[in-house]
Amino acid sequence: MLMSIRDVNVSTEIWRFHCVACRRGWDREFEARRVEGTGGSHVSWSLDGVASQPPWVEPTCPGCGSVQVRALPPDTPIPRPR
Repeated sequence: MLMSIRDVNVSTEIWRFHCVACRRGWDREFEARRVEGTGGSHVSWSLDGVASQPPWVEPTCPGCGSVQVRALPPDTPIPRPR
């Protein structure tokens, strides 16, 4: 069954990440392509021009390599170290 595409919306989103292990914070810029059609909706993600998983799937800290990382949606402040 083919999906009839009705609307495509492409946006750039800055996602913030916070490492629970070392308290490091950083940003990554993702492109989100949202497609609405008669078969439902779909979102595909890209990072640096390459297809990627959504920002919240298995992020890894670039500082310590930990996978204990929180992905925070756009416009969410990164928690400050205590």
